[in-house]
Order: sequence, then C-alpha cells, then structure tokens
Amino acid sequence: MTTAVPGLAALPGPAAHLRRLVELTAGGRSCLWLLPDPVVACGDGDVLSAAVERSLTVGRIAARTVQPGSQTTGPLKRDGPDPLRGQAKSRVALSGDGPALYAGLRPAGFTVADLVGPHARSIGESIAEWSGLRLTQRILPDGGASEPDADDPFESIASRREVVIVRAWLEPSPLEIAAFARRLPALARVKSAGSPADAGRYLIASRIGDLPAGLISELDRGPDVDVLWWWGVVGRDDTGTLVGTQTVTPASQEGFGRIHEAVRKEAIVELAGPDLSLAMDLAAAWNGWRDCLESVLADAAPHVNRSQRIPGGGGSRASGVFSGSRPPAHILAAWESGMVDAGEDGRERALLRGEIGSGDLAAAINCRLWPAQLRVLYPAIEAKRNALAAGMVEAGAPSETSVLELGELRRRAADGRLWLSPREQRRLSVLLACRNALAHRQALSDAALRRCYAALV
Repeated sequence: MTTAVPGLAALPGPAAHLRRLVELTAGGRSCLWLLPDPVVACGDGDVLSAAVERSLTVGRIAARTVQPGSQTTGPLKRDGPDPLRGQAKSRVALSGDGPALYAGLRPAGFTVADLVGPHARSIGESIAEWSGLRLTQRILPDGGASEPDADDPFESIASRREVVIVRAWLEPSPLEIAAFARRLPALARVKSAGSPADAGRYLIASRIGDLPAGLISELDRGPDVDVLWWWGVVGRDDTGTLVGTQTVTPASQEGFGRIHEAVRKEAIVELAGPDLSLAMDLAAAWNGWRDCLESVLADAAPHVNRSQRIPGGGGSRASGVFSGSRPPAHILAAWESGMVDAGEDGRERALLRGEIGSGDLAAAINCRLWPAQLRVLYPAIEAKRNALAAGMVEAGAPSETSVLELGELRRRAADGRLWLSPREQRRLSVLLACRNALAHRQALSDAALRRCYAALV
C-alpha cells in the first residue's frame, strides 16, 4: 500500500495536469481521467478530484462531486479477494445462488435469476436499485423529481451549466457509469447550440478496472470526450520538491554533513523517480548509505505485486521508447499497478518498487545511484581540483597548471614536474578514482564515498 502524498495537487507536475483538466471542463468538454490503482488506494484520487472541483468553483464554473449513495461510503467491500481484478466489473462470475463478486452484498431474495432470467439486469444495476444509489438520481437535486425533464434525467443533466465530477471507484455499477459517459456528451452537444460551456459535462475519475471493457477506447475514438491519463505527470522537480520538504534527517552522517545530505537527497530523487510515496519513505528512513538501502526498501514496499513488474526492467528505464500521452498497451497492467511511469525523456521508466525482492534490484539501484552521485560530486571534485591547482600556481608552478585536469595533475606530481605533499597526492588520487568511476557509470560504494568525502573536506 502506498502512502498519501501531502500537498500532491500543489506540486508543479500534478498542478499543471490538473490545470489541463480544469481548462477542458471549464471550456465545455467532458473528460475521462484515468488513474493508476495506488493513487486511488491511498486516497490521493479523492484529494485530486476535490482540487479540480475547487479550481472550477474559484473560476466561477459550477462544479459538483457526486457523493456515493447511502449504502456506499467507499469502494465496495467484498468477501475475499476480487476474482475480477483487472477485468471489466460487468463480467460477472457466478457461484452458487448468486454472483461471487458481490457475495457479501446480496440483499434477501436476490438470486441468479435476476441476472440470467428474461428480464435480466446487470449486477451493478441490481445493487443500485436495491440500495437506492442510481447515479443520475444523485446528480440531480431531489433525485430529479422537480426537473422539467423528470422522465429523462439525462436531458435534465445536459441542460445544467455544470461540471459533474464522478469518482468511478465509489460507484456500484460500471454499466451506469458507461451509460452516463456515452449519452451525456451527445445530448450536451445538442443542448449547447454551439456553446459547449452552456451545457452539462462531466469529469469521470476512474481506474481501468472500474469501467466496462471497451469503454475507454470507445470514448477515446469519439468526438465528445477527452481521455487523460496519469502518465508522465510527476517529474524530477516534483520529487525533489517533496524530498526537500521532509524535515526528518536520519542519523549516521558521520560528520560529512552537508555534502552527504546533498548526495542522499539527490539519490532519493533518482531512486524513487515519480514514485512520491517511496520518496517520502526513503526521506524519512534512509541515512544515505548503500549498505542499508535494500532493507529500507523492503520495509517501504513489503507487499508488491511483482507479477505486474516489467520483465528486464532492472534498469532505470524499460526497453522501448514511448513519447505519447498514455501508457502503451504492452505495459498497461504494470501502469495500473503503479510499477511503471513515463520519464521526462518520454521513455517508459520501471519504478524501483517493482524490483524490490527481485534479482534485478542491485542493477536497478546502481543505475539510479551513479547519476545522483555524479550530479553532486562532480562539481565538488572540480572545485577541489581548482583549489589544488591554484595552490600549486601560487607555490610557483607554471600558470598552465590551473587548467590541467586531475589525471594530468597526478602524472606531473608523480614524476616530479609538480610538487605536492604526500597527503595532497593521496587526495588527488582519491578524487581521480571517484571521478573516473562515476564517468564510467559506476555508483560509488560506501567506502569509496567516505574516501571521497574525506578528500573533499
């Protein structure tokens, strides 16, 4: 289970994504907004939906979030695991005298005949009718009884200048959502008479598994609905901003202070990538040393569904390039489970969470740690080189010494053309070894980091 991210909607990437949703719906467009499962499971989906509603209201656009019905205050509670996880919820698995999926919710007298008889109803419709949770009734005041088009609630909804926000994970009937998603935009187009902002429209926030099979591609192909994905939304700036706000600094910096803290924070940004929940866990629990990283990762993500990880995703990016606005079909299940996202270069990026406990974890850690170390240590090493060279020039070395790189400085010191004390020669050798390792895409070990820090201070 991931952890809710405080201030998520205000981070630069998510804020820009939400502004796009606000612009589209304020302009009269209906939107289907698809989120990965972990974003909804930790409550961030509700927070983000509320942020869209607030932004619309501030902009003087009428917006209202549909509340769950009287029998539902959260996702439907089921007896045992969901046998249809990842499939359309309208594909009902039958067991005994009723559907296995909703075995814990059947009202008295509800039998399989309700599903397969001459007047068959969907399981979602049956539950909605039993509990009084019809979607259109909850959208309209007084259940629509006082509306001019009371016989057709869709007509009434289409006539209202309002953005209806539906959280599909709180709805009992995928087929009701599908009917609403299909019919309202077409009616609104007629009602608006060329001015889309004068008609009703919706923002349906959903996971893939909350919708009937085929609905997403159907709406995506049509002219009336924009389909947006939580894909490539979170970038380095967002993770860095979040890590920078974490005030807890684990102990055991061993006197290296500011430079080790800079390496630690940069490493967290690389390790977590767009996985903000993992970034928070690492910021709170990891002291920045490699030898304890795997145990901290195991504690941060103990229940990962590794069946959805990307094969061969041990590197920071999976194979293939994708620069579009949605996850490609071959990694859709991994995206749904929060195992992959788009990097800032447009390539698919396998998240470290999916590698925990796998044989690829060490490689995945290495390819994330070395660029983080490089960003912090290379400028520091170069600054120390400048200081060493300047000291040599002041001591009488030729002026060209100030532009010599580390390797040439060490060679000249070794053959006596430049004078350095034994201590400074050791410092130079350590810095050169660290720089060369990072240049060859190798993360420094804890021992090498300690030597590097000691040579820099």
